[in-house]
Amino acid sequence: MTRAANTQAKPLLEKAIAIDPGFARAHAILGHVYLASSLNHWSDDPTADERRGLEFAQKAVQLN
Repeated sequence: MTRAANTQAKPLLEKAIAIDPGFARAHAILGHVYLASSLNHWSDDPTADERRGLEFAQKAVQLN
């Protein structure tokens, strides 16, 4: 995973979720993307990205 790939993944995963809100895997991967952004210091607001990552991960568990 690279910063560029992480940046590209976010809108694609958000679009997938917009198309199919029940797509648990997209929620899980997006959660990982936000967490990676925070952990790798790619984020301007790491706390917010950690929170978003957790929200998407919890939604993935709920859906699956």
